[in-house]
Amino acid sequence: MKYSIVFLLFVLGISIKSYSQIPDPVAYRKNAIRLEATSILMYKNALVFSYERMIKPNQSIILTAGYQELPGLSGYADSINAINVGTNTGYKFGAEYRFYLTKENKYASPHGLYVGPYFSTVGFNNSTGVTVNTGGIMESGTINSTIRIVNFGFEMGYQFALSNRWNLDMVFAGPSISNYDIKTKLNGNFSFDPSEIQNEALQKVMNKFPGLKNLFESETVGTAGRLKKWGMGFRYQVNIAYRFGKKK
Repeated sequence: MKYSIVFLLFVLGISIKSYSQIPDPVAYRKNAIRLEATSILMYKNALVFSYERMIKPNQSIILTAGYQELPGLSGYADSINAINVGTNTGYKFGAEYRFYLTKENKYASPHGLYVGPYFSTVGFNNSTGVTVNTGGIMESGTINSTIRIVNFGFEMGYQFALSNRWNLDMVFAGPSISNYDIKTKLNGNFSFDPSEIQNEALQKVMNKFPGLKNLFESETVGTAGRLKKWGMGFRYQVNIAYRFGKKK
């Protein structure tokens, strides 16, 4: 985490240093490669990039793809002791369509206030070898967790043109309708009902995402080890963008 913060501050320092190079209020570059800083800070081993393409002077499309791991899933429950992590993977994909509000912006897009719809999907997979303590008896098995979240939303943000090359992009409002699909499954030959442990483990998994605990407050995973539900979501992001291409 501390190395991620140092990296982010380093890149921001380069961008802010370039601020003295005042952007051309008329010309703009059509393309930008963006690094999602929030993923680096929030998740383990995360690297998410996006590509923004201006298709009109005040409109753009953005495509996002990357890798990210959800940390701490080995700490499932008080009665479960993780002995090894078999796999821990994750992904993020998305798309956006932006409208830059030209009447509110001094410089050419992509710069200033914007609004628009977005789609994103994230997923996390974790497999961990565990020992389960039930009444002083230690039993071994494997617990697998899968999280899938699909979001359809509308965002508002602001992109700062720090120079003719560097931008700082901040999404500060992004409500969504989201589908949450969470599965935990305890595999092994046990002398107890695995569904009781699965419920305990699920609570730990949901604590990684604000709002999930309340969304599934009255539900349990049962023998299927799965919860699936539509609910409200929210998005906030900070991206560091490098613009390229001929000025238009």
